[in-house]
Amino acid sequence: MERPWSIFGPKLTKPKPSWVFLVLAFLFAAETLIEFGSSYPFYMTLLALGGAAWAVYVGVRQRAYFAFAFVPVAAIWLNNFNGGEWFNSLNPISFLSHAVLAILFGIAGYTFGAWEKK
Repeated sequence: MERPWSIFGPKLTKPKPSWVFLVLAFLFAAETLIEFGSSYPFYMTLLALGGAAWAVYVGVRQRAYFAFAFVPVAAIWLNNFNGGEWFNSLNPISFLSHAVLAILFGIAGYTFGAWEKK
């Protein structure tokens, strides 16, 4: 029988957080107040988009609606591919997008990304 979809995925009896998601949360939280200067690092754009894609994949596999929250937030990083400068200075878009993505990764690490302890 298929598991039903839920907000955060299946309820685990002994959850163990996903360190991958927690490290991504730490990285984006650390980048929240950094001003990058002339250009935003390309590896951070790839990390944001790749990490969000991985979170959506894991969330869909675990049947968690919350995983779809990554799509609009990570889409902000597509601006860098079009030559945008939203992340070159510390502004509300840069601050909020880094902070929200860090929070999403943190929640994912403790909910649908968590493992069952043995």
